[in-house]
Amino acid sequence: MSSSNAALRFALYFAALVAFAIAVGVGAAIGLQDNPRPLFLLLLFAVCASPLLYATHWNGPYSVLIFYALMFLVSYGAMDFVDLFTGQRSSSSEGVLSAAEAGLLAGLIVLVLGYALAVKLTRRRTQARVPSEWPALTALLVGISLWALGTLATYLWQVEILNRAFQQLEGRINSYQAMAVTLGRLVQPLGLLLVAYRVFAGRTAVALLLLIAMLGVTFVVGFVGDSKEVAVQGIALVLVTSLLVSGRIPKVWLGVGTMVVLVAFPVFQAYRAEVLSFGRDRGAAAENLGANLQKALDSRLLERGEDIYGARSFLDRVSIKRTFERIVTDVGVTAEYQNGYTVSLLFSGMIPRVLWPDKPDTSVGQLFNRELGISAFRDVFISVTHFGDLYWNFGWVGLLGGALLMGILLGTIGSRFDLAEHRSVTRILVLTITIYLLVARMEQNIAMSYLVWLRSMIAVAALHIVFSRRSSTAPPAGLPEQRSSPPSDASPLTLSATTIQRSFRSTQRSG
Repeated sequence: MSSSNAALRFALYFAALVAFAIAVGVGAAIGLQDNPRPLFLLLLFAVCASPLLYATHWNGPYSVLIFYALMFLVSYGAMDFVDLFTGQRSSSSEGVLSAAEAGLLAGLIVLVLGYALAVKLTRRRTQARVPSEWPALTALLVGISLWALGTLATYLWQVEILNRAFQQLEGRINSYQAMAVTLGRLVQPLGLLLVAYRVFAGRTAVALLLLIAMLGVTFVVGFVGDSKEVAVQGIALVLVTSLLVSGRIPKVWLGVGTMVVLVAFPVFQAYRAEVLSFGRDRGAAAENLGANLQKALDSRLLERGEDIYGARSFLDRVSIKRTFERIVTDVGVTAEYQNGYTVSLLFSGMIPRVLWPDKPDTSVGQLFNRELGISAFRDVFISVTHFGDLYWNFGWVGLLGGALLMGILLGTIGSRFDLAEHRSVTRILVLTITIYLLVARMEQNIAMSYLVWLRSMIAVAALHIVFSRRSSTAPPAGLPEQRSSPPSDASPLTLSATTIQRSFRSTQRSG
């Protein structure tokens, strides 16, 4: 990186930090909250914005860290930032900087350092070579097949098997059926990613129409199955895939996805309240979907526009800072340390339930709820968060040590599957699934997240072995390996720096 580029990067980082500090100051003045969290917000933003200093591409070796920093900022800082302006209080932290806030910052810094170390070590060993690639038609056909099987499995799981909220699974499905449904749900996002890759890498109209149809069907399945995650999962995966393949923010897809969420989520909530409340059967409701949907659209909840549908409510749902604060406050005082139990479920989870019918549940959501007494309903699942799970087991040592290992793992993946260097189906599958399961879902417990991720990586490896083909030719036109000019997928900062340099040289020559 040239000194001029480095100076511009630092200038952009410093400008972003100053702008955020001004916003924090204005919010604190407007909201007049008794105990705002300005220092935590400023330090959190400073660490989360640090990729501006060293990441040169959206889809380069630091791509996973960019997504992690954005998700961490939203998950742990968005509510405190909004509270500045509203005067309301979400955080339970006291003082200038609480122990929980200091722990979050320390863990994030350690994770970033581990990521950077992994990138440095991995790139030294990586030899530039063209990776294996799937034939275009094969990727499309396999993608459609996997998505169709996965969507069917998801429908059966959400609507036929767990057809009521908080329903227990025991006795409703045997081990072999559970394994088949689990495998189907596992490959569903892989199938959608294969089609999305063909859309953004091959730019074919047929693949685009197929992708839109698949997103529509997936959304309907999520709606009928009362799962917002299932409904928006496809849109989220498409957004990430587009960004990683092109190296540019997909403005159209982002706009459409945002509109869908803003318009659809209130309807989801009304459908749950008017149609599926009091344990009503999802399958029975789906049989009369038209009338039930109209009932949701006519709901007085939508007419009143209650806060449950507002932006603050949405951020409150994705915020996980209070959970971590609760863990730091209660664990070791009113709740016992787990001493590795919930993390060790990752290893037992790899054993199929067919071979171990009585193996422990890897979700641990109910255990967390009961141990800390969070909800009056003991069967409710409460997400423990990755950082929270580490502290719940081993305290501060576990948090910092686990954060370091997580950073090394994510950095190795980001560097080893760098899409700015080479593009392939397998690389996009590994990166997107990693971002979705280990980054976007950081509110889950360690065992559940990493178990699903490991199973997905095994599936990706099997697909790679069967369908990828080694190519001895250069990459297709438009994807040059060695670039003498700024790459089309460079970050806005890189392009700006290069443009300024060229303009300066032109001025010198003309002078």
